[in-house]
Amino acid sequence: MQRRSDDTKKYIFISSPRSGDRLAVTVVIAEISWRGWVAGLKAVIRGEAFGRGEMQVPPRELRPVARDLRALIGDLESERRARDESQINWSADTLREYCATT
Repeated sequence: MQRRSDDTKKYIFISSPRSGDRLAVTVVIAEISWRGWVAGLKAVIRGEAFGRGEMQVPPRELRPVARDLRALIGDLESERRARDESQINWSADTLREYCATT
């Protein structure tokens, strides 16, 4: 029983640093991947993925985000155009017309 306990302690003592090393490597790889993804997303937001910068086509994993951003930009532009078109330049004549119609 004592021999098995000693063997287990030795195994844990030897394998713990190896597990820690593997965990550290995994964390470093995850951090590098995350930074690359965030950098790509920033490029999409800056417009570099829309043909105005170095990157002509976003990486495959960013294409859904780019598509959503394009749709959002289109919606915002159409809302702005509609708002600008609906603006009335108020004058005495336009006020009279408005009061007469309501």
